[in-house]
Amino acid sequence: MGRWSGYLSWNPSEAGTTVEIIWSTVDPDGAGPCPLVTDTAFVFVLEAAIADAAGPYEVCGTDPVTLNATTNGTGEWTGGAGIFADNADPGTTYTPAASELGTTVTLTWNTFDPDGAGPSLGLRPADLTISIPATAIAEARTVCAATVPRISV
Repeated sequence: MGRWSGYLSWNPSEAGTTVEIIWSTVDPDGAGPCPLVTDTAFVFVLEAAIADAAGPYEVCGTDPVTLNATTNGTGEWTGGAGIFADNADPGTTYTPAASELGTTVTLTWNTFDPDGAGPSLGLRPADLTISIPATAIAEARTVCAATVPRISV
């Protein structure tokens, strides 16, 4: 039987600091003669990884779409069958593959451990809807001036 005292929850502003917690026990039977016993633990508070892919995104066809992740460390984009201009840049562009037309793909920004002390990793996916562009095909025709041409669409 015992109890914790000191810090029992962490504030993000405490990242990079050490906090102290103390475990205290009482006499197990409450009748004595055992004294109170305490032990101290020091906890190093690591910075949490921040990852937000900031979607959803939309694009028509295979035009490049600008992505804009929020992060507090280095990281990389993953997902899709298309091409990232620079997968390590949170503000890169993604060019969809032709095979992705008419689909929704999931792109994920992965933030690596921002302070390097481990084990923090953040990831947050975003959907990209890739619409099929409209097409128009017009054929060249030769007609006489007095004739009304037949044109079909």
